Amino acid sequence: MNTSPYTISEQDIQELATATSFERGLSYFVRGAIQNPVREGNVLQAECEGSAAVNYRLRVELSEARIADTWCSCPYDYGGICKHLVALLLTWVREPERFAVYDDLSEVLEAQPRETLVTLIGEMVRRDPSLYELIEQYRAQPPEPPPLLRDPIG
Repeated sequence: MNTSPYTISEQDIQELATATSFERGLSYFVRGAIQNPVREGNVLQAECEGSAAVNYRLRVELSEARIADTWCSCPYDYGGICKHLVALLLTWVREPERFAVYDDLSEVLEAQPRETLVTLIGEMVRRDPSLYELIEQYRAQPPEPPPLLRDPIG
């Protein structure tokens, strides 16, 4: 039983997908193609075994009793959500206990000292060197600081 405040129905999923995507997504769900499902607050994330050699990355944002936003790394662009997202959402509806539940990442990171964050980021880049590109992007053009951190004078 899904006791999360973020509840949706299979009808909600069908309304976002074409009939073909829904049926294919159902078959992906049945065969267990969703891997490492996680819920962080109102965000669902997972990987899905696709027909290609790589797993697709998935992200769904829920808002109260609806699906607010979806994203999949697959190339699907034929209207509605793809079969991978259907499989993820069916997993949420039918097997919510499969989802690992994590604390809000921003809160976890904000509570860490700078030295810990530097070590963590270094370890992440060692495990996935492609993340270095993201570091270079931030170094080239740092993001705007949050409003509370801006200099009130200037």
